[in-house]
Amino acid sequence: METSGNNDHDAERGDRRAARDALADADSVSREVRFPLVPYWFVTLNAVLFAALVLGQLAGDERFLAMGGAMVAIVAMNLAASHRAGVVGANSAPKSFAAFMIACLAVIVASFIWYESSGEEWTVYSCAALAGCLIALSGIAYRRARHG
Repeated sequence: METSGNNDHDAERGDRRAARDALADADSVSREVRFPLVPYWFVTLNAVLFAALVLGQLAGDERFLAMGGAMVAIVAMNLAASHRAGVVGANSAPKSFAAFMIACLAVIVASFIWYESSGEEWTVYSCAALAGCLIALSGIAYRRARHG
């Protein structure tokens, strides 16, 4: 007649399993909200715009205007996409985002220094290609980390 003890133990085990499942579901929903799926066109457009930002320094006297225009386009597109997804400013990984932004800034600064010291346009084209690849690879990594 030990069935009462076994039933209590089984019920407790079922409650723990249900609690674990509920936490896993909550985490899944939280990730869906914080990290929305970004389409490939969005990643591609960001890569092209970032490369255009680097290429803007070839615009001569108008380089700051060209680079500023590319920056405005990048910010506007990302804000519009964030508003559409409903997650403006949501980011649970500020360290990785900061590292990403430092890498982007490093490419821009390196391209300035390299071009100004050499005067050769191919240096800017190389940095623009690197910039586009950096954005594309980070977008692909995000999609894989987010959606397996």
